[in-house]
Amino acid sequence: MEIDFLISTKGKILPVEVKSSPKVGYADARSIESFMKHRHSLVPLGIVVYSGREIVEIRKNIWGIPDWLLFVGL
Repeated sequence: MEIDFLISTKGKILPVEVKSSPKVGYADARSIESFMKHRHSLVPLGIVVYSGREIVEIRKNIWGIPDWLLFVGL
């Protein structure tokens, strides 16, 4: 299993998976969930960036975030 990015700040870690698909599902968050289980105190949530339109909760505390939202306001 692998995770595309790990962002560390203020003693916490944010795992980020990136998908080119316009939809995300349960399987897309498998690596993040495994990572969170082993480091639960450091990893309160994870995100899967994808090319869709909605913010969706894929698994507990793992959210699908549309890629275009990352650039709003730039």
